[in-house]
Amino acid sequence: MVLDCIGRDNNKNTTNISTPVGNTIPVCSIPRHPTTALHVNNEPVLINIKRETKPEFKKLCLCLLNLRSIRDDIKAGKIKHLITDDEHDLDGAFFTETWLRPDHTSTQQIGDITPSGDNFHHRARQGRKGGGVGALLKSGLKSKLLAHATFKSFEHLLVSVSNAHLHVITIYRPPPSQKTKLIPALFFTEFTTFLEQTPLSTGQLIILGDFNFHVEDKNNSHAAKFLDLLESFNLNQNVIGSTHQWGTPWI
Repeated sequence: MVLDCIGRDNNKNTTNISTPVGNTIPVCSIPRHPTTALHVNNEPVLINIKRETKPEFKKLCLCLLNLRSIRDDIKAGKIKHLITDDEHDLDGAFFTETWLRPDHTSTQQIGDITPSGDNFHHRARQGRKGGGVGALLKSGLKSKLLAHATFKSFEHLLVSVSNAHLHVITIYRPPPSQKTKLIPALFFTEFTTFLEQTPLSTGQLIILGDFNFHVEDKNNSHAAKFLDLLESFNLNQNVIGSTHQWGTPWI
């Protein structure tokens, strides 16, 4: 799932993120006029004003992967190849279900997938196996892991990229089960609180993740409620095709 919340000018369309890979992040400024005319005794006097350089649009290429463990040598090699491959030219990759541990024992696995100079951020699941969310960003992006509240019904990672004026949130919501007792009602309450606490108006925001909702089912009340919640926070759903290996549009 890929969501974005971008400030808009009523007189100008803003480019939206359209796909999980190849997202366009517009960065622009409005230049001042090169000169300003003043009138003295009805004669114009021109005062030169330094023109601000209008920066070019910078495209960031990002992807989301549900890994079901980084702790696998073959899978780790494929991830590193994806990150370094010129064909994809990725600026960052975001992960759900890393299965990394909260202690130092995951250091080797992190090193195996992280190219030299790049930055890897992650939050491991606490108290039980599995889960975990992570982000791997190229060295040219000034990324920082931000502190945020912890929730029972989902795992998340909030990363700021200061030189792109961007916040990226990675979410993993485990499927509800009798064992975990993570009922949808708890998720909706907690996710609403999370969005209320998130800086939606500062720069640009992208939310990527695995929410385990079957949104193609029009009769699924939980999926419908989830989509209504996103709309209430002015978040745009950018995934329009299947994201699940069985060809169904889970998000």
